[in-house]
Amino acid sequence: MVSTTNFQEWFDMGHAPETFGEAYCLARAVAGESMGSYQVTDAGGRRFIKEGDDTLVLVSQPAKNAFAKAIEQFNPDPDLGWEGMYAYRSAMSRDD
Repeated sequence: MVSTTNFQEWFDMGHAPETFGEAYCLARAVAGESMGSYQVTDAGGRRFIKEGDDTLVLVSQPAKNAFAKAIEQFNPDPDLGWEGMYAYRSAMSRDD
């Protein structure tokens, strides 16, 4: 089990999202909501995002903001925002 405050190290450990759904779940985790494989807890002003045995620790609001900005690279439709991207991509992936 590893805890880190280094975003890139956490991504390099295999926690970078690989699909639009995973990217959306990670964006929700940064906002404080457990979703998908990301489990979120808050304590003492810190946010802990756990996936598997590894935890990313966001120690302050500036760290949360910086991580939110860092994960924008995983949004395939940044002009739509996270909610719009997820709705669009989900609708397009349906086999109606």
